Amino acid sequence: MAEKKTESLTSVHVEKHGGSEAKATVNKDGQKKSGEGATAEEALSNASKTSKN
Repeated sequence: MAEKKTESLTSVHVEKHGGSEAKATVNKDGQKKSGEGATAEEALSNASKTSKN
């Protein structure tokens, strides 16, 4: 249940701001430093990966 909470927060963020916020989030997590071609879906999966750690 805990990870579901984190995912919800992340998805709301990504949906709200679209791609630009997704890129920023991916950048922050250090998953994709360039942030180029970071789709909302990509950012979501990356964000959920990092939030688990």
